[in-house]
Amino acid sequence: MVVGILLAVDLTIMTTWQVADPFYRAIKQMEPYHHPSSEDIIIIPENEYCQSNQMNIYLFCIYAYKGLLMIFGAFLAWETRHVSIPALNDSKYVGMSVYNVVIMCVTGAAISFVLTDKQDAMFIMLAVFIIFCSTATLCLVFIPKVRLCILLDVLHFKLADLRS
Repeated sequence: MVVGILLAVDLTIMTTWQVADPFYRAIKQMEPYHHPSSEDIIIIPENEYCQSNQMNIYLFCIYAYKGLLMIFGAFLAWETRHVSIPALNDSKYVGMSVYNVVIMCVTGAAISFVLTDKQDAMFIMLAVFIIFCSTATLCLVFIPKVRLCILLDVLHFKLADLRS
């Protein structure tokens, strides 16, 4: 239910953006330079962007909405960090995962604004952030559970050996 509501908010923002202010292709010419083998040839690199007239307003809406969700998630992780209920014993790792996602998203968004003209560097940095964030989250959530399963299997085999 909650995921459906969040998805509906995303769809509403994106549909409104596309209908009210559709994207168009913008080309930005970069600094020209001479070809390495011939001084007679000048290379003028171009970057292509998807652009819209009110893009900053829609991006602000999306960043504000997602930022509030991440702040709420970090708040919940902070409030449940000392929970001693056995069913919630992995809340420390989930909290660390939430903090990891918040830090990576804020840093990635800032880098995407700084490196807009260097598309290769931006792509590499954002890909590294996404891979690191996903891997760290999966490791923080599942490795303690896998370790516990392995430890329980080892204890089970030791108990079976003691009984025989």
